[in-house]
Formats: sequence, C-alpha cells, structure tokens
Amino acid sequence: MPPGVDDLLPPIASGVTCPVERVLAGAGERVKELADDLGRFSATETQVHETLDAVGKPLTRETRKSEYLAELAQPRPGWLQLSEYRRNLAAQGDFTDGVYAAGLLGLAFIFHPALQDNYQLDCEGLGEWRGQPTWLVHFRQRPDHPRRLQGFKVGTKNHEVALKGRAWIAAASFQVMHIEADLLEPLREAHLLYEHEVGDYGPVMFKAKNTQLWLPEARKSIWTIAAAACA
Repeated sequence: MPPGVDDLLPPIASGVTCPVERVLAGAGERVKELADDLGRFSATETQVHETLDAVGKPLTRETRKSEYLAELAQPRPGWLQLSEYRRNLAAQGDFTDGVYAAGLLGLAFIFHPALQDNYQLDCEGLGEWRGQPTWLVHFRQRPDHPRRLQGFKVGTKNHEVALKGRAWIAAASFQVMHIEADLLEPLREAHLLYEHEVGDYGPVMFKAKNTQLWLPEARKSIWTIAAAACA
C-alpha cells in the first residue's frame, strides 16, 4: 500500500506563515468555479479496474470508456448534489468485479464553502507540487458533522465514510492541484478495510470556444476489501 496521508509530511518551507483564512477562502471560490464549470463540457471518461495481489501486481484488468457529462447543484444550504451521465462507448456492460464508481471527481469539493465546516482544516505550510509553490492543507472529518462527500452502497443500504487527507493548493491562484485522502476508520458494513484516494486537477483548453477551465485530470482509488467479502 502507498503511505497514508499521516505517515509522512511533505517538505515545507521553514519560517513561512500560512495565511489560512485567505487560503481557504480562495480555494472555496475556485471550487465554486469548478462546480459552475462542470456543466459546460463533455468528455470521454476512461475507468480502469485492477485486482492486485499481495505485492501490488495486477491479477485482472478491465477498462471501460464512456461519454461523460456532469452537473452540480446545491438544492439547499450545506448540500451539494452531483449528477453524472454516462454512455458506454463499447457496450461492454458493467465491470465484472461488481464495483460501480460514481462521483470520482468530487474530492476537491471538500473546499466548497458549503462543505468546509464539516472538516477540521489546518494549513501545514508552503510546499510545492510539480514545481509550483503550494499551500499544504490537512483535512479531517469532524465527528459531530455530517459525512456528505463519499459513501458506499452495499445492496440497498448506503454507508457514509469519514475521510482525512491533504490538499496541495496553488499559492498564487488557490486552485486545488493535487489531493489525497484516506479512511478515518475501516467501513465494516462494506467490508472495506483500507482506502487511499488520489486526485489531480489542472487547466484544460477548449480551442473551439477559446476557453480554459480548471478541471479534474485523473483519479486513483486503492481499496482493500475483506477476503470473506470476495468469496
């Protein structure tokens, strides 16, 4: 497994004070822009599912490509509703592992003003990502607040999870560039023992409209599921 978010603190500049309120406000505005921009584009989404052995070697690998559209709404204060529309391009059907993933671009929404209060947010200092200076912000689900970002559906029951993680936020623009997240605790109801999420975001140029939007680039999820659940 890759290191957890709390196993190693990335290098940070010494003697630099983080303007935490400005960083969170700026990141909130950028994520609101991301939410507004989601409905302005369509894309080809590629999902890859792999089953790994004990040393991380793929035992099986399946790929699905879909036409993809998304829209984010805020039906009431403190709630975000992500609607996604997919059309399988190869008519291959669902993945044979029985896992269906949706909302894969949602990690950055932790910093949406409607959701920030659900997390303990601590600015750890000035670091870098891909050569650009970034503020490192650690987040952790508050125990007395609702878990609204991620959940697992097993049968007919939904199980919300608590996450902790770290985001790399551009020092100049406050765009979320990179984000990693782990489970706070195993989700026994879904037989989920471990989860590590990685998301990357960056500028995408739409030449037809001469417009550049900051959008999700890639998302990677690693899960450990209890062996009994796989039998």
